[in-house]
Amino acid sequence: MDPDVESLVRAERLLEAAGLASERGDPQTASQLYERACAWANASREAMRAGQVVRALELAIESGDDALADGALALVESDPSRAVSAAAKLALRGRDRWAARLLEATGHTIEAARAWERTGEAMRAAKLLEDAGEPAAAARALEAALRRS
Repeated sequence: MDPDVESLVRAERLLEAAGLASERGDPQTASQLYERACAWANASREAMRAGQVVRALELAIESGDDALADGALALVESDPSRAVSAAAKLALRGRDRWAARLLEATGHTIEAARAWERTGEAMRAAKLLEDAGEPAAAARALEAALRRS
C-alpha cells in the first residue's frame, strides 16, 4: 500500500485514503477502503475499475443505486459462467431480484423463474416457465402465489 494512503488509514481517514488510492491508480485498495467507510457506491465504482465486476455488483446493490447496479450487472452478464456463480451468491444473500435478472439475462430461464418466484413475481416466473416449455410448472407457480395471497 502507498505510504501516504497507509498513513491516512492509520489516522482513520478512510475516505481521504480511498480518494488518494484512486488518484494514484490503485482502484482495488480504493474500493476496499471505500467499503470499510461504508461508501458503497464509490467502492463499487472502484471495484469496476479494478475489474472486480461481481464485487462491484454486490457493492452497487448495497448502495441502493439501481443505475450503478444496472451497469455492474451488464458487466457480469458478459461472462455467463461468472454470472451463474454471482447469481447464486446474490440469492444466498437474499438478493433474489438481482439474481433473477442476472439468470434471465444469461439464458438460465428455469433458475430465473425460481428466483422471480422467491421475489413474489409469480406472473413473471410463470411467463418464463411457459416460454421454456414448462406449462405445468408455470401453473404451479401461479397456484402457489394464489394460495399465498
